[in-house]
Amino acid sequence: EGRGGLVIGDHASVSVYSKLISASHDLQADDFAYQEHRIVIEDHVFIGAGAIILEGSFLRTGCVIAAGAVAKGEFEEKVIYAGNPIHKIKDRNSNCNYSLYHEAYFR
Repeated sequence: EGRGGLVIGDHASVSVYSKLISASHDLQADDFAYQEHRIVIEDHVFIGAGAIILEGSFLRTGCVIAAGAVAKGEFEEKVIYAGNPIHKIKDRNSNCNYSLYHEAYFR
């Protein structure tokens, strides 16, 4: 939704039904304060179908967030993550030197 800011690098892929949520509320605050925190998705990141990326997340170059995972925080370069709670599966061995060639359905 982008209210808190959204940066998406080159050749990143965000799959169908994924959610990028850059705003929330402070659950500990007496006033349930609204807060926004930018999401950064660097180059060659892959976000699988139905994954949820929460406010303030930083996805480093070449990392993978698997389908259905819920991600919040910083994620290492060229590492594959999955699950809820999310956890490291293994390193990604790709050199991440590809170019995505398909046309986006919307912009």
